[in-house]
Amino acid sequence: MRQVKFTWSRPALERTDLAPLLDILEEITFLSYIRRTPRNVVILAEAKFLENQEPEELNNIYYIEVLEVIQEPNTTNGNYLLKLKLDHPVSNMNSRTGGTSTIAGSKLTQNALTYKIRGSRMKISLLHTFIKAYAKPDSIQVSKLDYANESASPLNEKQLAIALHAYRAGYWDYPRRTRVGELAVELNLARATVSEHLTRISAILADEAFSALESNYTSPKVISEMINQVQTDAENSDYIHDKEFEKMWDEIKSNIQNENEDSLVDENSLMISSSEDVISYYEENLTTAQKKQK
Repeated sequence: MRQVKFTWSRPALERTDLAPLLDILEEITFLSYIRRTPRNVVILAEAKFLENQEPEELNNIYYIEVLEVIQEPNTTNGNYLLKLKLDHPVSNMNSRTGGTSTIAGSKLTQNALTYKIRGSRMKISLLHTFIKAYAKPDSIQVSKLDYANESASPLNEKQLAIALHAYRAGYWDYPRRTRVGELAVELNLARATVSEHLTRISAILADEAFSALESNYTSPKVISEMINQVQTDAENSDYIHDKEFEKMWDEIKSNIQNENEDSLVDENSLMISSSEDVISYYEENLTTAQKKQK
């Protein structure tokens, strides 16, 4: 399990679709997930607004919707507690990896964005590939998580509780000493729910155990599929012609085409494909909609 911190300076942010946030917010901090599926990432965030700006202003930005103002500030320059829905290419891709998550404390200020994620090496490498195409970070810091700390587990709190119960009951013994139905009764959960959790837990732990043995190379095909998924999401959410999305879309293509390194590798050995391969595959596999845009 790794933790990665990406940092973008204000000049870098001003070239992205996050720039409008700088005209509204003094700062905003990610606190936790409430719901997490692609195109429907719901989060809890603490926000401080610039003078004469209100939470409703965020609804004018294509990738964010204020679902609820949970708490208003006690003072004129205090913080709001907000329930927000995100439909941004990066948050969607983070959700789709199935093995990465944003860490509480990730923060946007007037000076910089600090985006912290954790996950297995292979899943982080996949997300890093997309992030670098989206907007090359000014800095990247990678660290391994200490498993002596329970909070560093690749499982969330509920998954960890179910996994520990199943382990102690002998679910993973050979031969098994308990069944899913028995676990469901003991946990007071539906059998289908427990079965789904155990399947997901097994997948997460297998990925954690074996990802270090896999190459961190991300093929041109995978990169192209990720980029095409961004466009599909934009079409489905009807923001494909939003000017900020179009700016971000052009920036992604420019970042790929302008990458001059022989291979897109940073000092932390998070590898993606050679720029020539990506450009070649990307150009050869544009969707019909993309061709029309050209």
